[in-house]
Amino acid sequence: MQWPCVASASREGPVRRCLHTSAAAAAAASAATASATAASDGGGSCRTGLGAGGGEEPGMGGRGGGRGGGGGAHAPPREEGLGAVLEVFNKPLKSLQRDRAAALQDGADPLLAAISSRLLDRLEDCRGSFRTAVVLGGAALPVVRQLCGGRGGIQRLIVVDPSQAMLDRLQREEAEARAHPDPTAKPWPSMSYVLGDEEHLPLAPKSVDLIISCLGLHWANDLPGAMAQCRAALVPDGLFLAALLGGDTLQEMRIACALAQMEREGGVSAVISPLAQVRDAGNLLTRADLRLPSVDVDAFHIGYPSPLELVQHLRALGESNASAQRRHMLPRDSALAAAAVYQSMFGFRPQPDQEGEEAQGQGQQGQGQGRNEGRDVGAGPGDEAADGSGGGITATYQVIFMTGWAPAPHQPKAAKRGSATVSFQDLADGLVKGGQAVGGTAEEGIVAGAAQEESPLPSRRKPQ
Repeated sequence: MQWPCVASASREGPVRRCLHTSAAAAAAASAATASATAASDGGGSCRTGLGAGGGEEPGMGGRGGGRGGGGGAHAPPREEGLGAVLEVFNKPLKSLQRDRAAALQDGADPLLAAISSRLLDRLEDCRGSFRTAVVLGGAALPVVRQLCGGRGGIQRLIVVDPSQAMLDRLQREEAEARAHPDPTAKPWPSMSYVLGDEEHLPLAPKSVDLIISCLGLHWANDLPGAMAQCRAALVPDGLFLAALLGGDTLQEMRIACALAQMEREGGVSAVISPLAQVRDAGNLLTRADLRLPSVDVDAFHIGYPSPLELVQHLRALGESNASAQRRHMLPRDSALAAAAVYQSMFGFRPQPDQEGEEAQGQGQQGQGQGRNEGRDVGAGPGDEAADGSGGGITATYQVIFMTGWAPAPHQPKAAKRGSATVSFQDLADGLVKGGQAVGGTAEEGIVAGAAQEESPLPSRRKPQ
């Protein structure tokens, strides 16, 4: 199944939508969103995931049991170290959902391909190569495809995934690629496949050069512990790359389900599990003792013919509800009401005479607002509604990208307090103590002062 009309924006981007609500409906949506957010925040900001509170899919009334689902009872806390980790997500159920996703993913998914490509773009900022790399669950298939295409100079690749079906699919793809090699492509590196998850890494300390987790960490019950294990497995000056879904993901579905539940059930329940915020990502990198942390965020806007296709896409991505306290079934009338509200509030149907003007206006609005602002990521044939020529709905996926380095002696370190030799007044006057006066602006003084101090760069980072 193709999912066209994928557009991306950094932070806030233009979304094609047609609002058919009054001021009263907008006020009710705002109040409902606040109630739903308050209900969702009970799990804490570090226990993240895309699970929904009703049905197997967010707000769409499928049954959430299944083999190994464990029912809807709350799992007891798991003791680890000095504290207890609350089991927010049913990990056996999540493994079964990934088994299903391995069979449903047909071809290259534009959303997964775009996210994995942007995550691996960070390897272009590093000089040298990474001999041994690990891919942790999530969107492992597109990540492995790109790494085996020659990105990163990897010689050995280890895939760790909780789904045996996903590992089997990767092995079949490797066997086919080796049986029918492409003369224009680089040969595949040495491959290893390990059944495991990010919370119990089967890796020896200081054994790998690169760890990549693309859309997998938001299902971890102990996210700080998982990142600490990743840091422990990295060699000094090893690189950690991660992409996880942020708190604004599926915000349209949050609003639609909240309004439908208020009308049909007289109350609001959490339909999407708490997701990490940008401020949480920086704290997590620091807590895991990863140096030179970097965090940025992108928003991907995808068009679907209807909310049903959105639910099918979530199922194919392996992002179905796996909350330990999920509802087994959302009432049919609530699900239908949520779909109707979604279509009414966040549907789009551009007029033939306005399509060109709308596209031109969105292109102008997207210029210069951030990295990869408003760029079309992918499109596929066979879906008129999602490419803007018909009607449809829009869904938002907010992705947080994190970068961190394992500690190493030669990395740049912050100067000691009181060691500065230049005052702000000198900088303002365009002067540098201990050198010649720099006439002109304060910026020239700053540049001259910075040129006198050379700090060592990490061995794998390109000089800026």
